[in-house]
Amino acid sequence: AHAAVVSVFVGAGSAHETPANNGVSHLVEHAVLAGSERYPTRESFQEAVDETGGVLEALTHKEYTEYSFQCFPDAEERAMDLLADALVRPGFAEQQVEAERQIVLEEMLSEQYEGGGDPFSDLLWGSDSLGLPIIGRRETVESMKIEVMRDYHRRTYPAQNMVVAVAGPVAPEQVARGLEAFRGISPRGSTPEPERKPPEPGPIYAFERR
Repeated sequence: AHAAVVSVFVGAGSAHETPANNGVSHLVEHAVLAGSERYPTRESFQEAVDETGGVLEALTHKEYTEYSFQCFPDAEERAMDLLADALVRPGFAEQQVEAERQIVLEEMLSEQYEGGGDPFSDLLWGSDSLGLPIIGRRETVESMKIEVMRDYHRRTYPAQNMVVAVAGPVAPEQVARGLEAFRGISPRGSTPEPERKPPEPGPIYAFERR
């Protein structure tokens, strides 16, 4: 009741990758939060997040990437603006990307990391992209060029490939204003709602208490 949550779901995950670029979804997830056009470093972007009193988390899945921003209700528009700035207009500065690459490589050292591969995926999916590890493979992540990341971002992060969900005590007009930062996402989605006819009047029943 005292917080709002803005979540953005992007159709980008290991199931959309190939063995040659395995891990690009997860690396892009790190990179877009490491600097944008307005906030060129992770530190400056994180400072802007902290100023809202909110918490921003991200997680890459097999079929989508999720960004979740929890904040006070009066900071909801600001949260949407920051998310849009990061996801739609990332900086991909070489120094910032390299720092995130090292973080991902360190994550790979943990066998408990939930984005790693597992024998069941190999047995179930074989060579299909659904069997690729979410975090990627060390050799592909180490050699991933920024141009490959930029191209993948252009293809998978357009407005029509995102779903924005807002929960909490916020007014619809707040959400509509916040969505303007995403360029092209409509509060009602891309498909217009069908016209709803009022229901036909049914029988009227009268009850008498005895």
